[in-house]
Amino acid sequence: MRKIKAFNIFFILIFLVFLNSNPIFSIGVRPLTIDLNLSPGESKTFEIDIFPEEKEKIVSLSLYQPLQKITGSLEYLKGAEVNYKAIEWVEMDKSQLTVVPNKREVLEGTVNIPYDAEGTHTVVVMIEPESQENETGVIFRIRYAVRINIHVDRPGLRPVVDVLGFNIEPDEENFPMVSANLKNPSPLKFPVSGEVTIRDESRRLVERVSVRSQHAWEGGREETSFYPGAEVLFLGPVNEPLFPGDYELRLFLRYADGRQIIRSQTVTVEEGQFAQHMEYLRLDPEGMQENLRPGAAVSKAFQFENRAGEPLIVQIGGEEIESDYEHSIFEFVEVQVRGEQEFELDSHRTGRQVITFRPPREIEPGGYYGKLQANVFSPEGDHLDSYTVPLDLVVGEGWENDSEIRGLEHEIFDEKLIFSVDMRNLGKAHIVPEGNLYLQNQAGETLRTLRLELPEDAERVLPQQSGFLHVETGLMEPGEYIGEVVIGAEGEELDRKDFEIVIE
Repeated sequence: MRKIKAFNIFFILIFLVFLNSNPIFSIGVRPLTIDLNLSPGESKTFEIDIFPEEKEKIVSLSLYQPLQKITGSLEYLKGAEVNYKAIEWVEMDKSQLTVVPNKREVLEGTVNIPYDAEGTHTVVVMIEPESQENETGVIFRIRYAVRINIHVDRPGLRPVVDVLGFNIEPDEENFPMVSANLKNPSPLKFPVSGEVTIRDESRRLVERVSVRSQHAWEGGREETSFYPGAEVLFLGPVNEPLFPGDYELRLFLRYADGRQIIRSQTVTVEEGQFAQHMEYLRLDPEGMQENLRPGAAVSKAFQFENRAGEPLIVQIGGEEIESDYEHSIFEFVEVQVRGEQEFELDSHRTGRQVITFRPPREIEPGGYYGKLQANVFSPEGDHLDSYTVPLDLVVGEGWENDSEIRGLEHEIFDEKLIFSVDMRNLGKAHIVPEGNLYLQNQAGETLRTLRLELPEDAERVLPQQSGFLHVETGLMEPGEYIGEVVIGAEGEELDRKDFEIVIE
């Protein structure tokens, strides 16, 4: 599986400079994010703790405006150089302080909300050690950007996402890449994530592609915080070959904890339009699903077949589901690889690695998840591709499944009515959700009963993760309807909600 590339040349250069430089000057700062929910005219104080290190340091404190770039990352504009009203709302008791060893400093500030304010506003307190007179050579300083997220609620405020366009385009190596250009025209900040399904002319699912901002890909996160007024490009690599013909793209976006957008379109792929992805490795098995009791162990053999006409260097390791995942197999389970984690495979030969998983006796019962990652290199050291194998380990028993229906959205495309339900798994292990959508008139009479299911290649929804349940049906007469959504798993009902549906 190809991934959005994150180049490490910068970090290599930094490492080389470290060899001939002075130590990094840094301090400790906590918290790095402050969330305030306030009303117009309200004021509230905040505190930032600054912890010393071995040397006395003079620290400057200044206010910045964060500006979200097309990649989803932030750049910071100094408050004195921009016209950003929210900076005027923040008062700090100091603009500079001296941090001495063994003494914690507390920076105090106040946020004063004007009566005409509304929406989400983020002000950054930049905390940075100042230069010292006796410093020589190359000096590295770490500055801390403490984000103060100020949310001012008013009736009628709602999050909005505009889809400026989405398509399949060539990446820098001419491989197909799904891109979705999104804009946040609302005054609110909220999380966004999404996926795109690709179907061929026979309606066969070719691939389901996760789309994320470049910043989210690099940080190992599914969601991107979408700032007011920002425009962000969401990308996802297409790994399956796209032969000439027509394809149906369907974009599913979830945002603001339950809202959805569905967009569909047909694209035509021409002969030779994209480079075709070469399958260097074949992995067997393509996934691991094991059940264990606490304190037990299981060993799994993974085979790596070189399908190329030249030798390959294979490096294996672990990949998290996302950053700080609460059910990480690598965080809570002992994982041991027998043998070398880097090995050479001759052309059309097969290698084998055995990995042992051993959950501790005191582990909390539930499911633990991650991915086995195989990075493939040429003998000259060029990175060729990356492959992943899902790792599912269910430990113990006794928990209850739980989930939440977060939203129902619909779209009319190609003479069909498409419904999508956004749900979240609140339990401690993965589930395979399914359910029904009951379409009713205003009198409560059921007009249609539709079966809700995951997409074909979505086998389960992991704990603390979200999923889409889909269904297609024929068109209905324009009007107002009620959609009753019921979802469950393993024969047990987990949640039920009603939604208003307006067919235009």
